[in-house]
Amino acid sequence: MVESDPNLELQVLDKAGWDALVRMNFLQPPFDNLKARQAVLRLIDQEAFMRVMAPDLKYSTTLISIFGNTTPASNDENTGWFKKGGDPEKARQLLKEAGYAGEKVVILDPTDWHEGDNASQLLAAALQKIGVNADLAPMDWGALSTRRANKGPVEGGGWNMFITTEMDYSPSH
Repeated sequence: MVESDPNLELQVLDKAGWDALVRMNFLQPPFDNLKARQAVLRLIDQEAFMRVMAPDLKYSTTLISIFGNTTPASNDENTGWFKKGGDPEKARQLLKEAGYAGEKVVILDPTDWHEGDNASQLLAAALQKIGVNADLAPMDWGALSTRRANKGPVEGGGWNMFITTEMDYSPSH
């Protein structure tokens, strides 16, 4: 609506923005195994996740590093292999190497945060396509914040994964 008004100019003032990420509980199987975590890295297609979280691609970009795109620590050295992502066969192979045996993977799904809910559903679908027994646990963000404090096994009310965001701290912040 703002963009269609000739009397208004829409500008993106915060060029750093926010980074979306998949948080894994690496204290519990299967993500206590490095190969399983690497499988998720190989599986994630950043562009696909951005399309469900921020459909207008002029307001989103993929990340070059864990440190974001605009921080003094940002570095895209040796990152070409993961930038595109979306390599389900490599992800499947890494999960096999990790010894994944079909155990349930619980994804905390924040249903009151539209973008996070969409990304959680995409994550579950991508994992299921490579043979992971992914299970969405729908809840509001308050319940998610409480449950994520339990880093124990799924059977004891723990979790395996959830989507979250963080501010990309650039020198201008």
